[in-house]
Amino acid sequence: MCQLTLVNTNNPILTRMLLYSLLVSNSTQNRDGTGFYNPTTGIYWKTEKAAELTKIELAKSLTEKVSETLIGHVRAAGFTNYIKVISTDKAHPFVSKNFVLFHNGSLERKSKLWNKEDEGLIDSEIFLNELEEQYKKEKDIVILLQKTMELFNGKFAFIIEHANHIYIVRGKTAELHTLDITHNGEKIGMIINTGEVSGERALIEAGCFIKLMGISIGFSSKFEELEKETIYEFLSETRSLVKLGELKETDRVVVTGRYVPVGMPIGAGSSDIFTSSAAKRLYDYMFELGLNIEEFDKLLFICAGTGILQLVPADLDDVFFYLEEVKKRKNSSGGSKVLWDNIKNCTGEFRMDNYAKIDVQFPYFLEPNLKAILVRAKQESKDRKDAMII
Repeated sequence: MCQLTLVNTNNPILTRMLLYSLLVSNSTQNRDGTGFYNPTTGIYWKTEKAAELTKIELAKSLTEKVSETLIGHVRAAGFTNYIKVISTDKAHPFVSKNFVLFHNGSLERKSKLWNKEDEGLIDSEIFLNELEEQYKKEKDIVILLQKTMELFNGKFAFIIEHANHIYIVRGKTAELHTLDITHNGEKIGMIINTGEVSGERALIEAGCFIKLMGISIGFSSKFEELEKETIYEFLSETRSLVKLGELKETDRVVVTGRYVPVGMPIGAGSSDIFTSSAAKRLYDYMFELGLNIEEFDKLLFICAGTGILQLVPADLDDVFFYLEEVKKRKNSSGGSKVLWDNIKNCTGEFRMDNYAKIDVQFPYFLEPNLKAILVRAKQESKDRKDAMII
């Protein structure tokens, strides 16, 4: 998944240092684009890989007028029309007449009707265009976001700058965490970051440079998770978040075995996800159990220790055995609601971020050729190891 970052401190040099460390740490598995933005100057800058930045470049691009607040984003590209577009212009932020938008997640229009204006755009750009369109009729930021999101399904977290205000928005499934920065017991800053682990890793690296700068700071004990489906305003003066309202996330349910990408008409290039006889049998179980694809994926993790994209032929006999047993229990336990309640309460470990290992945002981007995506992931894993050796 992509990663969002906001850093605010009372020391612009410290702010830049922390942003740099967070961008590099966050880009470990998000290497398809990097961007950052200075709200004070309105200057934004995009490149492909955060690791290619140097602290000098970061400083040069942001120091025409120093800022205590900087916003950054690293991108893990998803598939649009079954093609993963990696280019600097698709890095965030996206800037329109009234908004600067950073987005983590994957969205699609609820209406499957093809919109010519969407052609060539990724989901974040489509959302921003719709936000501008709705802004013509609605100026209240909470109502505006709610009305815009009514047109979309899927996963989201946003950082949005509008009219010198910064809004932090978290949906239901995309993570977002916050951490306070202190000096002699006084709060001097705040970090907002998608990942907790990558954030902590960045602070360890940044700590070495901060000591060399002669700055003595501390951090609150750990990153805290922001409330789900909530809209906040970030107040730079007090370095705090104020809750403004809620923004509901509509699940993107895929149960037909077909996936239509954003901006693509039904039937125009969409492809069956399940092609082999084994995959079709899996789909049949999903349909018979009354589960959507994300729930079915969780069930596989619990009963077989593997997700759909990580299944290998050697797993299938065990998987089908477990699924048959689950099917029997479903038929004798009161239907799919009881079944899914049991799945959710199961003690088996399940982590959706297992898919980060193969650079896939699942289930929101589905590549029809599963072998191809695993081959690509294997090659990328090798590239990362080679880079570490160098």
